[in-house]
Amino acid sequence: MKIGSKVKHSEYGTGTITHILYEDTKRELFAVEFDVSNSELHDCFGKTKMYYGWFCKAEELEVVE
Repeated sequence: MKIGSKVKHSEYGTGTITHILYEDTKRELFAVEFDVSNSELHDCFGKTKMYYGWFCKAEELEVVE
């Protein structure tokens, strides 16, 4: 997975990876901007729109094309 990859999360639906934290480490997290807003989501420290973002682990995401 890389920045710009379209992904699917089982709870929040589809979105796009906008940033990667701790790249290539065990702590790697992907900032995903989901297609639909949700009051449980945030802005990933300004990396996504407010109420569209969530930091996800690789195992939570499935790449979709």
